[in-house]
Amino acid sequence: MEATKNIPWRKLALTTATVSGILLTAWLGLEIAYAADFDSTRRAAYLHIAGQIKGFATGVVEFAKPFVQVAFALFILHWLLRRFAPDLDLSKYNWREVNVEKLLIVVVTLGFVIVSIRVGFDSMVHIKEVMLVALGLYFGMMRR
Repeated sequence: MEATKNIPWRKLALTTATVSGILLTAWLGLEIAYAADFDSTRRAAYLHIAGQIKGFATGVVEFAKPFVQVAFALFILHWLLRRFAPDLDLSKYNWREVNVEKLLIVVVTLGFVIVSIRVGFDSMVHIKEVMLVALGLYFGMMRR
């Protein structure tokens, strides 16, 4: 039997998914109980507790959003470094033979990630178009 590979963020992701599932189940259960019960006192209590759960979950999501964005950006950077620079010993590179297409796509992708973290995805129309053009040029050059 193979040993399972230790994935660094697996425990955090599973815990987050479990807690999110419990909160969602509790909130949905309270909403269903609110709709099914005819006693006005219990209905008010159900609605109040469901509102508190929803407020708590919204606060947690708003708190965690910047951390998730940074983790996503670091994941992309890690993938790019593994994909385009497998050996980081820069002394043995011949800088006269730098692949400009790869360098361009890495710089544009990093710019896209940084701007998306700072500004948000909604107002990134122009940089998204530049990134798509750079990707098209890169993959077009690979085809030749």
